[in-house]
Order: sequence, then structure tokens, then C-alpha cells
Amino acid sequence: ENGFKWKILLLKGSRFVGESLFDEEFTDLQRRYHNLKVYTVISRPEHDDHDFDHGRVQHLIEKHIPEDFAGDFYLCGLFTMIDDVSKMLQERGFPKDRIHYERYD
Repeated sequence: ENGFKWKILLLKGSRFVGESLFDEEFTDLQRRYHNLKVYTVISRPEHDDHDFDHGRVQHLIEKHIPEDFAGDFYLCGLFTMIDDVSKMLQERGFPKDRIHYERYD
């Protein structure tokens, strides 16, 4: 609404499809703001659901974040995921000062 022009990628993960939060709201936001793209991954799919990728958040990073990505990373979740993703990003060459996080465990 304020004219933010940079691309925003939201990569979110859940264990099960039923635990995936705010899917309708994010779909609506993507329709309204063409610079927002949301990708969801399900780590424990209960059936062959083709609406979401299957795996962990790291899978989405490998798939959607290019090596020359110039933005910052904002991680929110459980310690293990944050630690794993932060290590992965640093191994891919992204500096630690561009990785921000909030844990909720």
C-alpha cells in the first residue's frame, strides 16, 4: 500500500497441510501485490498433495533463492529450523549479518 517495490519472497513450512497458517490471506496478498511471492512446503504430507512442495524449508531455499540474492533473510520458527537454515545460508555464502531470526520455542 505504501509503494514498496522490492521483491518479497515468503518461504513457509509446516509439518502437515492442516497446520499451514494464513494460506488464504497470503493468496489474497499475492493477488494485490505482485512483488510478493509465497511458497509453502509440507514436511510430512499425509497424501500426494500437489498444492505444496514436499520437504523442508531448506528445499524452498535451494529452489527459489539464487546465489546472487541481495536481500536479507528473516527466519521465524523453532530453534532447530532456524539453526539449520542459518547454517545452510552461510554455507551458500550469505553473510551472517543478513540473517535475522525470532525463535518461538
